[in-house]
Amino acid sequence: MELRLLFGEMRTGRLIGRVLGGRTHRPVATAAVSVAEREEAVETNRRGHFILSGLPVGEYELSVRHLGYAPISYPVSVNRGLTTEVEIDLTPDLDGNIAIRGSKERWSLTSGVTPDAQLRESINDLVLPTEIAGIEVYTGAAALPAEFGGHDARCGAVVIWTK
Repeated sequence: MELRLLFGEMRTGRLIGRVLGGRTHRPVATAAVSVAEREEAVETNRRGHFILSGLPVGEYELSVRHLGYAPISYPVSVNRGLTTEVEIDLTPDLDGNIAIRGSKERWSLTSGVTPDAQLRESINDLVLPTEIAGIEVYTGAAALPAEFGGHDARCGAVVIWTK
């Protein structure tokens, strides 16, 4: 009897949605979706869908990030026992707003804000198109080769190989 009473007092809902590229209206896979009140983010699947379950009832600021798109925040309401559905269009980040972090021996490019100090430069200050031998895109931590990841890797990478 006591378990039913506790279960009946739970006040949670679910948030589902789809993330699309604003210009193409195609699904954006591996976008990081989070709400400020939760530490962990979920990733969109290859169809751009995501699910955030067990959210306490209330108002949230939904944040969506993906390399190549401007980060976006979107207000959402979660209601008890209900599913809130959203569709979000990301805007391409045409400013080339890329942050460079690392050392002289090894540097990496990240989109958005990280806790590390960042130096903002143009990609053309690092490598010119005529110097590029190849580009590899790893869309998530699971796809990263060991030399680019680590035990705490949480994102993908774009690797630029020079001649």
